[in-house]
Amino acid sequence: MPLHYKNPKDWGRLSLTDNALRMQQIKAEHPEQWAVMNEEDIRAFFTPNNINEASPKIDDIEQLTRVQKLCILKLLCINLINLEASLVGFSLADRESWKIINLLAEINQNLPTNEYLPLAETIIKHLKK
Repeated sequence: MPLHYKNPKDWGRLSLTDNALRMQQIKAEHPEQWAVMNEEDIRAFFTPNNINEASPKIDDIEQLTRVQKLCILKLLCINLINLEASLVGFSLADRESWKIINLLAEINQNLPTNEYLPLAETIIKHLKK
């Protein structure tokens, strides 16, 4: 079965497939943005950054780009999911995630992007309790 950007289980496997899914999503949801992309823009999705660049430190969070901050958030979420799964057991964590598969699909399909950060803030607030 081919990967599809609306399937939450297809995301987070490899950065290469995530990049392909991101391109698929741009093409489907933002055709005007896709239309102005050239070959170099598309190639940039699959070209790793120059690893010789100085890597920012955690203290530099204010200076990071929005994409960089979102990448950190993604990593933190993945690590927290893995930590929680190791505490409760991976099979239980997997069963718990399947219980919300419809909610994940609904968020992915129907939640406007301007509501993503407020929802993330609400979830983080509840996780801190």
